[in-house]
Amino acid sequence: MALKNFTPFWFEGILWFKMVNNEQELKQLFNVYEQQANYSKEKVLTATECIFSYAGHPKFGFASECNGDRTLAQFLE
Repeated sequence: MALKNFTPFWFEGILWFKMVNNEQELKQLFNVYEQQANYSKEKVLTATECIFSYAGHPKFGFASECNGDRTLAQFLE
């Protein structure tokens, strides 16, 4: 996944609860969920946005407050 303009975001989940600052960290996020929760990359991309940002950054994840309409996949497009 080569992204032209990567926008940092916060990811909130049981296995990852920190900033994703670049494509390398995004790959790490996918790997953590694939290895430890047996989630596919596609499942991680279904994480939804939180209505509250994190220190001015978009916030996505599987936490209960992440119940917005936009998915991580849509955000990364």
